[in-house]
Amino acid sequence: MSLWVRLILVVLLALLQYQLWLGRDGLLHRQRLDARLNEIIQRNEALAARNAAAAAEIEELKNGGEALEAVARGSLNYLRPDEVLLTLPPRAATP
Repeated sequence: MSLWVRLILVVLLALLQYQLWLGRDGLLHRQRLDARLNEIIQRNEALAARNAAAAAEIEELKNGGEALEAVARGSLNYLRPDEVLLTLPPRAATP
């Protein structure tokens, strides 16, 4: 083979390798897209779990009972008529 034919073949091979590795649809681009897809899937799974927990809490609150009473006592300082709430000042730090 002549030198020119070899040179043309090497240049074509280099162009094909460039397209394969660094081109718009190359392997590096695909790896970045795969990583981003995995991040989105993990975020969606976390949000789905959070939504399921919130739905379960809402259902429990709709049914009343202990969960509703716990929320009322904790965030609204709800007391029964026969109960007394004592609040104590925080302990002073000892030197």
